[in-house]
Amino acid sequence: MVAVAHRKPAPPLHVTDFEGRTHDLAKLRGRPVVVNFFESWCVVCRTEQNDLDEVAEDFEGQVRFLGVSNHDTVVEGRKYQEKFEVPYPLANDSSGRTWAAWGVPYQPVTVVVDQRGRVAWRFAGLLEPGMLAPVLEYLVEV
Repeated sequence: MVAVAHRKPAPPLHVTDFEGRTHDLAKLRGRPVVVNFFESWCVVCRTEQNDLDEVAEDFEGQVRFLGVSNHDTVVEGRKYQEKFEVPYPLANDSSGRTWAAWGVPYQPVTVVVDQRGRVAWRFAGLLEPGMLAPVLEYLVEV
């Protein structure tokens, strides 16, 4: 976890989910936000998705979640969301600008933004069960 004094503002994030709704990180302040950069075809992303779903359900109402892919189509994104019963919005950044702004070279990358819009934690690679929940517990209690 990044110490409070060293947290930097999260880059802008404005995406449209697979249902056509827009999501703007600036409007989500006041609660922590988990941004998971994924691809529907990514084997590692598929491996971690059930745990992400569980954590999202455990922190419902306290933490917001958003998934952002880069090379998915709406059809493939919706299939992924249905197959894994993802309880939070998934969007596609087909331009690649969001991934570039967030410094995401590959998937999966999971970033936790604190209540004030600053990056509190970042993890690249497979998110193992039990890694994310303690970070969120800390942020929710602060």
